[in-house]
Amino acid sequence: MTVFEDARGPNVRVLRQAQWRLSPAELEALIADYEAGARVCELAKVYDLHRTTVAGHVARAGKTRPVMTEAQVDEAVLLYGRGWTLHNVSQHLGWPSSSPGPRSAC
Repeated sequence: MTVFEDARGPNVRVLRQAQWRLSPAELEALIADYEAGARVCELAKVYDLHRTTVAGHVARAGKTRPVMTEAQVDEAVLLYGRGWTLHNVSQHLGWPSSSPGPRSAC
């Protein structure tokens, strides 16, 4: 427990979490790791941040994941329709196959 004094007298508050900021070098490393393919959840654990904080840093840096072209989507649909596994389709197209689904948790 920490006691703070102000004009009204002593105030007792429990500080749940100390705030700290990434240094410019740490922020650059986080963005570089993201660009290298690290997932937001992984980066949150590595840098001891909340996943939405990591996502905010990435967004403010203007970084996004590459998007498949329409031709790549068409090819992926064709290959998957021919019985290819998603893993094999993603490897064929040069995309990481470990992408989490929309409901994956950190």
